[in-house]
Amino acid sequence: MDEYHNRALPERDDSEYAIIPWMVDFAQMIRKVSVQIYHSRITLQDKLQVALQIEAELDRWMLRLPERIKPDILRQGASGGALRDPKWARRQRLVLGIRKSSTVNTTKLSTDPDRLL
Repeated sequence: MDEYHNRALPERDDSEYAIIPWMVDFAQMIRKVSVQIYHSRITLQDKLQVALQIEAELDRWMLRLPERIKPDILRQGASGGALRDPKWARRQRLVLGIRKSSTVNTTKLSTDPDRLL
């Protein structure tokens, strides 16, 4: 909780410590999810509304991140695995990922001399 912090946060610059204030922001959003969604006694409709608000806040947070610490998902484009994608697109991405990893594993097994028996 914020009242337990007694040190100033580092500046939001391009140093290796720049991630700290951004992660504090992220932790505060996670706390909102915990308190306002999981530990609240509001209706499901209200929880969905709160979740959409927190998601919008998280999107704004990610867009403001410095390039140095930005997650790869933002570089992949808008449909790079987003939860808002249609169910069929998520399933297709999953299947293609499984096929890719099984192809890599099969290739490794066939070229690994220790595996040949």
